[in-house]
Amino acid sequence: MIWLIIGLLTFVLVKDLIDLILKELFPEVIILWGPRGSGKTTFVEAIKNYYKQGEWSDWKTLRTEAIEEKVITLKIKGEEKNFKIFDCPGELWRDFSNKIKEKIADKTLFFYFFDVQKFKENRDYKERVDADLRLLGDFFNKDSESYKKKLKFLLIGTHVDTDKDYKKYKDNYHGFLEHFEKQFEKSYLPVKGVFKDKFGIVLGSLIDKEEFKNFLERLSNRLRG
Repeated sequence: MIWLIIGLLTFVLVKDLIDLILKELFPEVIILWGPRGSGKTTFVEAIKNYYKQGEWSDWKTLRTEAIEEKVITLKIKGEEKNFKIFDCPGELWRDFSNKIKEKIADKTLFFYFFDVQKFKENRDYKERVDADLRLLGDFFNKDSESYKKKLKFLLIGTHVDTDKDYKKYKDNYHGFLEHFEKQFEKSYLPVKGVFKDKFGIVLGSLIDKEEFKNFLERLSNRLRG
């Protein structure tokens, strides 16, 4: 019985967090970038599946040069809010500027997703992420003042539930985040240097319900910061 109550409370808390994120913190244009399997589509589907308070339209998926433009409408208390979510497969990173520049609106949230465990343990994967972040840093730095006005950039590390260091810091997320930032600062400096206070890192898991709730809390805090 106690586990049922805990499960219901977790669901309510998750729904409330998603309500806050969707209505107040998400702009209408969201760009998801990163290697395949890093959690981009899982993130969007998890939010859509948890949030039942509003009325979602079906995905309208438009493919433009391999970028999936997922246009959805959410009705909340009779008011409609449209989201354009650009789900960009990681293989497009070499031709980034030609693919995404036209998608950036006056207010855009840019998520770069990566798998924390692979990043820490797989050399090729880390080199790939490092190359992505250098590319993004170079691209945004060309017109940094313009992009800083339009964009907030968040580095989203997923799959932490399988990371051995995360288990050591289980009850101390800020300690784990500080540990990660110190260890891998060189990797994300290219984008942090451009966006400064509009740059942030959020680490978490999208699979386990309790971990997903923790992730949403961290995400909402970063979006409000």
